[in-house]
Amino acid sequence: MFTEPLFKAIIAGKKSQTRRIVKHPDYDFLGSSRPIIDTDGVSVIFWEGSIACVVHPHYYPGETVYLKEPYYDASDGDLFFKYDFHGKDNIPVNFEFYDNPKWKNKMFMSEKFARYYIKITNVRVELLMNITEEDARKEGCKIFGITLYNNSGVAVQTIIRGDAKKDFENLWDSINVKWNRRHDDYRGYTFEDNPFVWVYEFELVNYPRP
Repeated sequence: MFTEPLFKAIIAGKKSQTRRIVKHPDYDFLGSSRPIIDTDGVSVIFWEGSIACVVHPHYYPGETVYLKEPYYDASDGDLFFKYDFHGKDNIPVNFEFYDNPKWKNKMFMSEKFARYYIKITNVRVELLMNITEEDARKEGCKIFGITLYNNSGVAVQTIIRGDAKKDFENLWDSINVKWNRRHDDYRGYTFEDNPFVWVYEFELVNYPRP
């Protein structure tokens, strides 16, 4: 699943990669040496002492995945998608006619309601901090800075405050790190933790709804 901004970046053709942590139910691979690629060319093998841990990606090249988004399925067949609207002032009139309509959690969205699909084109494993500037842009991130204008309103200078890789670092931490105030620590993996991640490359494809 993707956050709303990243979902829209995919639809706009501005995002074609995503990174997900390499997980195992019994082991944490922080600080592990680089894994060995398994015989399928995609899965990886970590050695934890004398134990070989084989970890498989959730998706393989060639697989197609539907994108989930909050939606409302009306009893008369009307179907609404939350990401189509921008705040309370842009809700279609007929949506308000329904009795107390509520957006359904995208986590439980069935494929029969899907509008968009992505096809996995490549999978690889790497350390998170090895992301390149080019790949950060493929993640939907961008350069950010300040543009200065003259008295006529013409842009005369742009001061770059950060590159796409820095933007990705901030994005990663905002999504993957949850601060625990009670214990004054966090859950998840920060960018600085530098976990191994699956790098999924994909392309947007269009299929009719099932």
